[in-house]
Amino acid sequence: MCKCEYNKIDVIEVIQETDKIKVDKLCIVANITNQKKPYYSLLYREIGSNEEYLGYGSYNLTYVLIWKEQYFE
Repeated sequence: MCKCEYNKIDVIEVIQETDKIKVDKLCIVANITNQKKPYYSLLYREIGSNEEYLGYGSYNLTYVLIWKEQYFE
């Protein structure tokens, strides 16, 4: 997985390592909205699954990067 440098914000909820979603695919997708602003989401596939999911989205890339590290392995 990508090790990106970014500014971290304080995160209230702490997720234990065992609670993370185990994935074999994890990408950040950027879509341009009607307001001509990028909306960032995580595209992921859990290990052993054939389905891909798009979620954990925000206009703020920093939040998406934090969620990527916090919820996935």
